[in-house]
Amino acid sequence: MVCQYPEWRYNKPVASEYRAVRGYLGHALRRAGVNASGKVVVDLLPCTGLYLEAMSNEVPEASFQFVELGRQVAEFVQRRLPRPATFHQYAMTATGGASSDIADASSDAATLVFRLENLPTAERRRLLAEARRILKPGGTLVVVHTNVRSYFEVFRAIRWLIGRRDVQYALHTDPSLGPFEALSNDEVSDLLVESGFRIEHRHGAFPLPPPDEAKHRVRALPRFRHGQAALGVRHEGAHVGQHVRRGWQSVCRR
Repeated sequence: MVCQYPEWRYNKPVASEYRAVRGYLGHALRRAGVNASGKVVVDLLPCTGLYLEAMSNEVPEASFQFVELGRQVAEFVQRRLPRPATFHQYAMTATGGASSDIADASSDAATLVFRLENLPTAERRRLLAEARRILKPGGTLVVVHTNVRSYFEVFRAIRWLIGRRDVQYALHTDPSLGPFEALSNDEVSDLLVESGFRIEHRHGAFPLPPPDEAKHRVRALPRFRHGQAALGVRHEGAHVGQHVRRGWQSVCRR
């Protein structure tokens, strides 16, 4: 069951996006050395748990925990995971100090996947401060966000013009579901450095929309259909050093 809302939306990924993001998360976590017994990874605001489930499979030796705003959302996440992950309540309204009950410097890695886009600037800073608090010295934070300088905003405008709206799961209304605002690379980098992180490396994906993304986003607009094949084939073999793209990921060290 799904519900439609004029302002609150959950942007479900198509297969190409899921594969790219899952692959990068797995690579980044293995590079951080957390695919081992005793290593702890904390996912920050996993929402539906789609990528937390993926990471659990990518690094099966690690122990996972997550922070989320609502218990109903957390229960939804836990039901889909291949093995147990501990839920910690996240307090967005905290006036200072810790936003969860996770111990200081207790985690080897933390992940933040498409969540900065949903939050006001002050809450973005609070969430990054929480990530830094729970990470061990030298720990890794993996951030995935949507680049504002990409085709994402163009396709959103097209969908709006043709009357299509995004949908969200009929869960407890969770502020982390929307509204969704794509961010620039510089904006995210500045937030990370300001929060005390050192950016170790960056990775981008999709300088042009892949075929399934183009088809999914504009399939209701007949005059665009003839152009979908061109959109799809030209991206093949594209170099991942360009800056205009759908997704952008950063790996940081505390």
